[in-house]
Amino acid sequence: MCVASIHDKQLQYGAILTDAKALMEDLTRRGNTLPAPFSDYNLSSVAELRFVDSTSEICLQAADLLAGCAMRFARDAIGRRRKLSPALRDAFFALLGLTDEFQGRGINLVFTYAALERMGVPVFRLPAWLDLDND
Repeated sequence: MCVASIHDKQLQYGAILTDAKALMEDLTRRGNTLPAPFSDYNLSSVAELRFVDSTSEICLQAADLLAGCAMRFARDAIGRRRKLSPALRDAFFALLGLTDEFQGRGINLVFTYAALERMGVPVFRLPAWLDLDND
């Protein structure tokens, strides 16, 4: 299967993404893949990585819209600056509903537990004795 990863042409990230992709592929060739419990990376072949201008790529425009929706909902919910839009809330939770960590598919959003709780997102917290990030 041929896979292509298309990223918005942002020169400040190009080298980082290119280097990380090369490292993942090299680790796979050597048989030293790293465990990724919430992803299903199958690096059995080399994937193409392209950088394009988002104004000419409809998929990147759609990704920007989804990210913008998530950002606006999170900003409003966390900051409690204004009354939350029910449509924006529904869209945010619909995006979350697309995630299936066992299939390695979904939306990758990075929030603290506290921020997720303020947004009303159900949070599963590990017991303190299992949570390596909780010092």
